[in-house]
Amino acid sequence: SDSDDEAPAAAAPPPAPAAAPTTTVRGKKKRGPVKGATAKADSKIRMVFAPMAAWYHDPARSALREKYGQYPATPEALANWKSFGAVTTAFLDDQGVASTGAPAASAAEPPAAAPP
Repeated sequence: SDSDDEAPAAAAPPPAPAAAPTTTVRGKKKRGPVKGATAKADSKIRMVFAPMAAWYHDPARSALREKYGQYPATPEALANWKSFGAVTTAFLDDQGVASTGAPAASAAEPPAAAPP
């Protein structure tokens, strides 16, 4: 709803035409009520999907695979994976990133073959 855009009155300037196109859901795909939040989460998941997959499939992670099972095949499946939270936390900890939601992409660029 549009009233959400006006909630943080301190930072947001009154005219916000940039927010209009995203709120326009012309009955095309009315999937989730919180479209903005899911879009943000989706982009984060897409960002970690590939690096985390490579990390998860590393032979050193066999214990994780035994515990949590097969890594999901798509970012969408990853988002709905029951082990997503636990595995993501382990991944971020392993990358030396505190579990604060900081972008893990930069930390994941070097090959995962670094010595422990």
